[in-house]
Parts: sequence; structure tokens; C-alpha cells
Amino acid sequence: VDEENIRIDAIVGTDILMCEGLVERMYTLYTETVKSFVFGKQYLTLEFFQMLAESDFCRNLCFMCVRSRDSGDALVAEDIFAGTFNIIKDGVFYGRYWGCLAGREVKNLHFETCYWAAIEHCID
Repeated sequence: VDEENIRIDAIVGTDILMCEGLVERMYTLYTETVKSFVFGKQYLTLEFFQMLAESDFCRNLCFMCVRSRDSGDALVAEDIFAGTFNIIKDGVFYGRYWGCLAGREVKNLHFETCYWAAIEHCID
């Protein structure tokens, strides 16, 4: 993944609300991936993503956001082309809904984002 000039940022809790359009972008990543699989079934809605972000539950959310290193330090929702939607509660890191924009797949990016970067975030 390093050769691809990619960075993975963990955006947690109310910091999610500081990036305009981030919740909607994560929803788009989710739906793009669901559509890409014959067996995929979309059961989460944009309203669900927005409800979580706007509720007290937001403090438990963690988005692992993938973008180009060249996109700068400031996180811009449109720069994110892959990522995961996770929950952290009582010191436990739960699950992930992986998403990637069509045509932006990178070898091993799913593994790097869902596992290695998430583990690194938990250790930090």
C-alpha cells in the first residue's frame, strides 16, 4: 500500500462531524461495494448513517478513511476513495463495513484498512 501513495486516517467520535460530507461519503463507499457483488444486499440507509452521526452514539463511531497522500493534511470527504465504518464501545473495536469506489481498488487495501490500520489505531 505504501507504493500506492495512500494514507489511512482514523476519524473518531465527534471529529466525524468536523468534516463536511464525511458521513455521506462513507455511505457512498458502503453502497458502491454492496452493488459490486452479485450477492450484495444493501440494508443500511443514508438516514441510518446520519442518525448515528447526529446522535450521542457518534462518540462510538470510527471511520477509517483512505485517500492519497497528496491530498494534504486537511481531510476532505471527496478525497476519500475507500474506508471502513466501525464502532468502538467500552474499549472494544467492533466490525467493519468496507467500502471502495469502483475503479479505485488497490491490491491488499481492504486488508490494510480493515485490519492493520484498525489495529494500529487501537494500539495508539
